[in-house]
Amino acid sequence: MDVSTSEFHALVQYMDVMIPAFSPKGGYLTLQASSTMHTALENHVSILATRAMWEAYPHIRGMPSILRPASLTEMEAIGLLRGARISSERPDVNFGLLNSHELEEPGSCMGPSEFCDDVRDMLRRGWKRTPEEWYQHLEDLKVLNDHLLTRSYVEGYTPSQADVGVYTSVGSAPDASQYPHAARWYKHIASYAQEHETLPGDKEAGLKLFAAGASGAAAPAAAAADDDDIDLFGSDDEEEDPEAEAEKK
Repeated sequence: MDVSTSEFHALVQYMDVMIPAFSPKGGYLTLQASSTMHTALENHVSILATRAMWEAYPHIRGMPSILRPASLTEMEAIGLLRGARISSERPDVNFGLLNSHELEEPGSCMGPSEFCDDVRDMLRRGWKRTPEEWYQHLEDLKVLNDHLLTRSYVEGYTPSQADVGVYTSVGSAPDASQYPHAARWYKHIASYAQEHETLPGDKEAGLKLFAAGASGAAAPAAAAADDDDIDLFGSDDEEEDPEAEAEKK
């Protein structure tokens, strides 16, 4: 069924998770961009993604998406995320032993250790993203992009742990069309991936950038509130000084 762009946006707004229907033979991972991804992000709907999708759409990594292990189908992942018990015919995997309420129980996952670790990571993060999480994610990207307008690094003139801390916190490559300076910086810091552990400095120093941005955004609002208490021209409702009134007469 064909729907218009506005109808599709309205439909997405009612979703709590987006499951991209990419055919293995289609070109949405290699040849062309999917409008579904952009629409989900615009409407603050988390995306159930695979690592292949992360590679094709790096800006959905981190908070905006849920990483689905390749061993799980979409419906198996959604079932586990919502606490269901999933049956499996595969001899090396037992989904019946694994659900979100028994995540850390010994023997809660029967299968390859890498598979179990991936499933546990998916379940720990969950599938819900609050409006506050979306707002903070977008605000952090804006603060970072503005900060890097005239800088190559978060702090100083060479890569440091301050960059690594922010890089890890951001979690994915920012959309270059909206955050060009942050996207440029992210790609540059990613090229130092093998050296992240040995770079000098302090990770927490970089994360202070976001705290400063949040307080800076709050300052104008507080100043505006203070201005409301200042009456530059007086008020007709204020009591007049009796002595001043007598002089007028």
